[in-house]
Amino acid sequence: MWSDKSNITFLNQDISILLRFTAGVLSFGLIIHDMWSKKFQYYQALYWHFTLMYSLSFFTSFLFLYNNGSHEWLINMALSLFLLATLVDWVSFVVLLSIGSSLGYWLNKLLLGENQLKIIFGDTHKLYLFLYVAFFSTLIGMLFSRNREHIQKSIVDFLEKRVKERTIELEEALILKKEFLTNLSHEIRIPITGIIAFCKGLYENWGNLSEEKRLIVLEKLNSAVDKFYTFVDNMLDLSKLDSGKVNLNLERIDIEELIKEVLEETDTLLKLKKDLQVQIKLEASSNTIDGDRFKIKQVIRNLISNSIKYSNNGDIIIIIKEGKETRDDGSIIRGLIISISDEGVGFPEEELDLIFNPFTPNSHIKSHLNGRGLSLSVSRKIVEAHLGKMWASNNKNKGATFYFAIPKDLKFEVEN
Repeated sequence: MWSDKSNITFLNQDISILLRFTAGVLSFGLIIHDMWSKKFQYYQALYWHFTLMYSLSFFTSFLFLYNNGSHEWLINMALSLFLLATLVDWVSFVVLLSIGSSLGYWLNKLLLGENQLKIIFGDTHKLYLFLYVAFFSTLIGMLFSRNREHIQKSIVDFLEKRVKERTIELEEALILKKEFLTNLSHEIRIPITGIIAFCKGLYENWGNLSEEKRLIVLEKLNSAVDKFYTFVDNMLDLSKLDSGKVNLNLERIDIEELIKEVLEETDTLLKLKKDLQVQIKLEASSNTIDGDRFKIKQVIRNLISNSIKYSNNGDIIIIIKEGKETRDDGSIIRGLIISISDEGVGFPEEELDLIFNPFTPNSHIKSHLNGRGLSLSVSRKIVEAHLGKMWASNNKNKGATFYFAIPKDLKFEVEN
C-alpha cells in the first residue's frame, strides 16, 4: 500500500519505496542463501532473524503508523504478526516484535515529529479493533507454530527410533556375521585337518602299516572327504537358493520310494543305533508329486540323517499324508505333508524359529555335539523353491518333529 504522504522524502525518494526495496533485497538474499560463500553461511541464522525483524516487525509497524493505522495496514500488520509467530519460537517472537516495533515507532516519530499512537488510537474503536486483530493473528500463528514443532518433534522422534532400531539390527547382523564366519571356519577346518592328518599318516607310515590298518585309515579319509564335499555342496546350494537362481528339473516322483532309498543309504548309520527303529506310515491315496527328484531326496536325507544322529533309542516315525497348509503369505498349499518324528533331544521352544538359520546350534546338545550346520537351511530353501513350507515342533513327551508340505501339482501352480 503506497503512502499518501509524499512530502516526506529521503534521498529524493518516498521513504516507503526505500523500505520496500530494502525488504526485497534482504528477502532475495535468503532465497539465494545456498549460493553464499562458506564464510558468510556461518551467519545465516543471524541474517534470517534480522530479515524477519526488519520485514515483518519494523517495516510493517512503521508503515502502519505512517499511514495513520488504515484498515489496509491493519490487515498487513495482522499478516505480519501471523507470519512472525509461525516462523519463530515464542521467545524469538517477543524479542523480534519488541525490537522491530520500537524501531518503527522511533523512526516514525523522528520523521514526523509527532506521536502517531495518540492520533491513531485516540479512537477507542480503532484501539479495540487493533488489539483484537493483533491478538488473534498472533494466537493463530503460534498455534500453527506449535503444530509445526509437534510434527517436527514427531518426525525427529520417529527418525531417532528408526536409527536406534537400525543400529540394533546392524549390531545383531555384525554378531551373526561374526558367528557365521566363526562356524564356517570351524566347519571347514575340521574335515581339512582330518584329511591332512590321514594323508600325512599314510604317507609317512605306509610301509609300517598292515593292509587292514591302511584300509581303516583310507575309510576314515574317505569319510572326511565326503563330509567336506557335502559341506561345500551345501554352501553352493545355499548360495544358489538365496540368489533365486536355482533351476528345478520337475518330474513326477514317488515320495515313499525316495524315503526307502534314503533309508537304504543310511542303513549303516542306523545299524550303529541298535535301539532305534524307523516306521513309515502311509496316509495318502497317492504318494506322487511334481518336484526335483535329486533335491527332494536331499531334503529327506538331511531330515532322516539328523533324526538318526540325534536319537539313541525309540522310534523314528515318517508319515506321508494329504492335506492343506497355509504359507506365511496366507496362500494355501494343497498337496503332501511329510513329517519325520524322533525321540531325540528336541529343541528349546525359543529356538524353533531359529534352527533353520545357517550354523544354528541346539543348546540341548551344544555342550557335546556340533551344531546342525547347513542341512536344515538348505532343506527349507529347497522346499520353498518348490512353493512349499517347512517347519518344526517339539513332541509332547520327547524329541521333535519336522514337517514339510509340497504341492502335488507344482507344474500347474508354476504355470498359473
